Amino acid sequence: MPSGGKSPEEWVGQKVVVEIIGAHDYQVVARLDGIGDLGIVLTGGEPGEPGGDAVFYPWRRIMAMRLARPDDEPPDHAIHGARE
Repeated sequence: MPSGGKSPEEWVGQKVVVEIIGAHDYQVVARLDGIGDLGIVLTGGEPGEPGGDAVFYPWRRIMAMRLARPDDEPPDHAIHGARE
């Protein structure tokens, strides 16, 4: 189990798995870069690497979130996640 605290606020800077709900539900594996009253900010890639676009997700679109495990990372990992 990854270390990182028990609350999402303690996970900032770490990879998380987020279940996004909408017209099509999907999963995102990305770095949690921010958390606030309106939602969260996720970024693909590693700190300092190019190609890491920050994406804001409002709370109303988030079903669940947890720390990522090594086996959660898809081979062609992208901020947009694996759409079902």
